[in-house]
Amino acid sequence: MKNKPKNDTLKDKIRMSKGVVVDTNILIRALIDENAELSKLIANSDEVHIPLPIFFETVFVLEKFYKQPRETIIDYIFTIVSYENIFTDKNSLKEVLYTYERKQNLSIIDCFLLTYAKIYNLKVKTLDKALKKHLIN
Repeated sequence: MKNKPKNDTLKDKIRMSKGVVVDTNILIRALIDENAELSKLIANSDEVHIPLPIFFETVFVLEKFYKQPRETIIDYIFTIVSYENIFTDKNSLKEVLYTYERKQNLSIIDCFLLTYAKIYNLKVKTLDKALKKHLIN
């Protein structure tokens, strides 16, 4: 049987890299308990992937359960994404955080929705009265 030439697929490349994806608990523990796991991952991994929903859940948990002020949460997330080996949609996340900072009565998800609509030039349709106040007709 002939050996097939090695064809590097995306899965192969991911397996070969020193990449990890982290969950919400890693981010929460790094801030609340000063757990060093996130720092270790950043120091020892080529790529640390954090999908946007993980950031959104982190914001929600920090805000609702740990009563962290928005300024602390925003600073924390900006610090995380400042590392070169953190992989996420940084531009969208930064825009969401700017909206979250300016619109104090909106949730992080509402801020994401506004950002998404802005990026893709879409109109937001909602029954949420607080969100409606921030829409441009």
